[in-house]
Amino acid sequence: MVFVTRMEQIDEWQKKMICSTFAAGRQGNEEALEAFNSGRSLVMVTTSVLGAGMNFDEVGAVFQLGVTFSSEDFVQQSGRGGREGFEFKSITAFDEREFQRLRDRPGHTLPASMRTLQKFIITESCRRLPLSEYMDGVNLKTDCRMSNSAYCDNCSKGSQKHGGESEATMMSKRQRIMIDGPRAREVRELKEKERVDLGRLLNVMEWMRDRCAVCWVSGGSLVKHSESECDILLSNEVLGLSLLEVDYSTNSCCYRCGLPGDLCSDYSQGLGDECKVGNVGLTISFCHYTLW
Repeated sequence: MVFVTRMEQIDEWQKKMICSTFAAGRQGNEEALEAFNSGRSLVMVTTSVLGAGMNFDEVGAVFQLGVTFSSEDFVQQSGRGGREGFEFKSITAFDEREFQRLRDRPGHTLPASMRTLQKFIITESCRRLPLSEYMDGVNLKTDCRMSNSAYCDNCSKGSQKHGGESEATMMSKRQRIMIDGPRAREVRELKEKERVDLGRLLNVMEWMRDRCAVCWVSGGSLVKHSESECDILLSNEVLGLSLLEVDYSTNSCCYRCGLPGDLCSDYSQGLGDECKVGNVGLTISFCHYTLW
């Protein structure tokens, strides 16, 4: 994939080689995507519009012609390659004047995102480090030695940049960092928190079966009636009309309890009409916002 920064560059490159092209509002976009995805076209020239949100198989190289508009753009665009986990090339190309202009620009005059990109481009050390520090934070930053991936061009020039360590020693360090490093610990902690929170949510949903969520949120007793029979709901004109007239998009969730389909046992089994939880999810959120 070849990313350019100006629309006119797409036409220029289309004249120079056989390729697919894609840009916002451009005729033939669907045909270009189909040709590239099917393998009939081996090169796609595009703007940042394809830099995020779309996955392509077997992209072995990503070229960025010119300095991207931000570090986020660079990461998103280069991330179109290697989606299956295999190694790919990420290459940025620009002319000498553009390089000198970026190199000589005082860092404090640049936004943080562009300042990171400046460091990435002009550094003679690890290129991964400034990007990781910006995207992941100081405490979770990694360089090529710590990352279980290919080295950047600077780090691959010689093992002396890594203290002369052997590849086996560096691989062992990477594996230890992946298992015991701060990033791995944080991921494990977040997954555990998600598991606990989900368990609590499901317990509340089961507990609220056939009970009125409006009364519960309002601090009252757990009364066994539907929201349409709730005195608190019916006495609040704005709340009542807003809550009772909500329409759910088709197949978006269980339209009785308001939970995502995979969290409602009745809905996931095709028994949405028999869901006994009631409109708990929406009711709790809406009542809490409106009453307080």
